[in-house]
Amino acid sequence: MTTPLTTPLTTPMITPMIVLEKIGLRYGDGPHILRDIDLTLAAG
Repeated sequence: MTTPLTTPLTTPMITPMIVLEKIGLRYGDGPHILRDIDLTLAAG
């Protein structure tokens, strides 16, 4: 029962970061978006 706990926790965090990173790089605002994610995760 340990793997079902770790996988859902890590996957939802990694997937949005990859998606937002691709969106950010596409619009040339990657570092800013990633910085916002870091602040959000740190605050959360």
